[in-house]
Amino acid sequence: MASYADLASPSPAATTGWSRFVAQVSERLNTLPVVAGMILFYGWLTYFIFVDVIGSNIGFIRAGFQYYPPVEYSRALSFVVTLIPLLWLRRSFHQLSDILIFQVYLFVFVPSVIYLTMTVPATFDRQLGIHATLLFAQALLEIRRALPRLSFARLPLNDRAYTAILYLGALSAISAMYFLGEYSVDSLDLTTVYDRRAETIIEQSGSILPYIANATVSSLAPICIIYGLLRRHWLLSLMGLAIAVESFAATSFRSHLFVPIFAAGVALTIRAFGIRSFGWVMVSIGIALTVLPLAVDYVTGSGGLYSWIVHFRFIGNNGFLTAQYMDFFEHAAKGLYQDSFGRFFFDQQYNQPIAELVGSTFSIEGNHANGNFWADGYGNLGLAGVMFASLSLVFVCWLLDSMVDRNILPASIAAIVSFGFGVANTAVHSMMTSNGGVLLILLLLLMPSDKQSHRT
Repeated sequence: MASYADLASPSPAATTGWSRFVAQVSERLNTLPVVAGMILFYGWLTYFIFVDVIGSNIGFIRAGFQYYPPVEYSRALSFVVTLIPLLWLRRSFHQLSDILIFQVYLFVFVPSVIYLTMTVPATFDRQLGIHATLLFAQALLEIRRALPRLSFARLPLNDRAYTAILYLGALSAISAMYFLGEYSVDSLDLTTVYDRRAETIIEQSGSILPYIANATVSSLAPICIIYGLLRRHWLLSLMGLAIAVESFAATSFRSHLFVPIFAAGVALTIRAFGIRSFGWVMVSIGIALTVLPLAVDYVTGSGGLYSWIVHFRFIGNNGFLTAQYMDFFEHAAKGLYQDSFGRFFFDQQYNQPIAELVGSTFSIEGNHANGNFWADGYGNLGLAGVMFASLSLVFVCWLLDSMVDRNILPASIAAIVSFGFGVANTAVHSMMTSNGGVLLILLLLLMPSDKQSHRT
């Protein structure tokens, strides 16, 4: 099977003028020294925001976000470890999973390594062991390259039929959330989400609404937005935005509002600079998510509020909860996936969900702290769970690389970015089932290629 890069972007000889200049500059910026320097700056910003911005806010401290000075050489260790995966990670496109794995590195691995040194008290030996565990887990993801990609049959949908499916799905999701949800004047207030969320969790207990919101906002919304923009179905893009807004209003999860929009923006940005050189573009986006809210905080004197809403929600929280999960479950009994498939095989270990158990230990009682796929794996099965989480993602990578047509880029990139943020906040199997991963892959499988759409 030919490489995805063969058809993903035109060769420099086929481009002229500004496009050729942008492609050439992009490839030069995608070198290992440049990207490594950007990662170091990105890691330092992550450290600075937690210690000097969030850590100096008494409100955040009371909520449980304490800073612990690094022991011995753990700070230097964290910065060195962040660079090691760059020795094998692909920074240019060869197969669809390359983008997903680089995103996991950027938004899960790097913040986890940085936060481990400052959010929980631990000896240097303990931190060294956890760093080594995460490094091995990241390296294990490269098994995906050795797996043979299979060729799956695709339904020959044209643009008109596929667009009709998206319209029908979007309309159904919007209508279902409208009739099942309860909305008020402050449903879109970004600053009161935690107060509303506690009430929402109780009110929606046993309701299908959270599942509809989680599944459609992670799969249908980003595809509607990006597909509508690329194929000029403007109403479809607006309906994708409507799903994101309505899902946030119904559940109070800020990620439901931001992720679909962000995923579409990342896809368009990578398309503009060339799919061959997505590595430095992704790191630049990560830096922007730290610098821009930090600048707004300094200009407005908001005490770190915007760094909290944007940077911490997208990046810092993934690392913070890795540290909290590994600290809590170092000696506590593992959850054995009691909140998902483990209930069919093992006795229930705790009388409350694992996320609530961890969240209540460092924050307010009843706070649900959903960890990323590695943190969730450790909380449920220890070190074996971390390895299981990586292998689960390898399986998803194999599905994506085997099933997704290379001719649907960059629309598929938005879906991949959305999936990446999903596993940054929950287990892989949860992302596939209750958070729309299966629906996302199905929509990618049905999506017509550019060649097919031109026949309509």
